[in-house]
Amino acid sequence: MESAETTATLSVPTEEQAASFTRELEFEDRFMGYVLKASGQMAVTVYTLEAAIRFLGQDNTASTVVDQFPGHDVHVAYMEPKSLVNWIREAIGDIELADAIETASSEIPEESGYPLQLRSMRELMSQRYVQCMEVLGIKPEAGEQSETPPEPEPEQGKGQEVS
Repeated sequence: MESAETTATLSVPTEEQAASFTRELEFEDRFMGYVLKASGQMAVTVYTLEAAIRFLGQDNTASTVVDQFPGHDVHVAYMEPKSLVNWIREAIGDIELADAIETASSEIPEESGYPLQLRSMRELMSQRYVQCMEVLGIKPEAGEQSETPPEPEPEQGKGQEVS
């Protein structure tokens, strides 16, 4: 499979922007991702940019994510690209990141499918998150942000919640 190369370079956010882009959102601003599996789909609620990156944090289109969701036959973590762009633009408030993801996704041929879009989205979101952490003076190996997050809890038997 071809590799997705993201050529976009995001400008460094201000301290105020970095804090805003990495904040935890309210319930009404949450984003839903889906874990697609043979038996159906499981909704995952996301409240932060970091949680969205963690959700898409591995190339789970080439292998299963059974380790993250024990007891489930899980195959693919999915966030609809256009909806993700809208969430980043409107709820997170990062227009530049939303535009970069939209542009990168439009440059990927449709026949290439979701795996290349996934890598492109994740790469750009990660780039922005690292920039924000640097601006805020948070080192990846120190602090709460770098700890391995706890297992997501099922949301009333319907899905997972990730904050």
